[in-house]
Amino acid sequence: MLIIAQFDKQAAPAFKGKNHDLKKSTQYLLVAKEMSFILLSMLIILILGFFIDFVEIPLIIVPIFYPIAQSLGIDMTWFAILIAMNLQTSFLTPPFSFSLFYLKDVAPKSIQTMDIYKGVMPFLLLSKSWF
Repeated sequence: MLIIAQFDKQAAPAFKGKNHDLKKSTQYLLVAKEMSFILLSMLIILILGFFIDFVEIPLIIVPIFYPIAQSLGIDMTWFAILIAMNLQTSFLTPPFSFSLFYLKDVAPKSIQTMDIYKGVMPFLLLSKSWF
């Protein structure tokens, strides 16, 4: 209930277009507006995925990025798919990588956590090869 109340109070004006200054300043900073914004936003989400759980990232990022992406004319469906693909990486990135913890739990005792972290790096590189 608290999240909904805060969303209504703070993020709803962003969806109504009342954060015009944020949109305007962001558009002037980006040279190739659409692609630069997509790459920058995906990089921010990737970095946040290292430290924040995948549930909280959209609650923080979407109210900020949605009006900017909409004003740049980016298709919201594809932008949401890119965000979802990027959020999947948070399952594999240390230190808060749930799937790696699950794997460590079922792996033999001889396998160390660092071995699992090293083994996941090629998959991280492959998942980010679409950048």
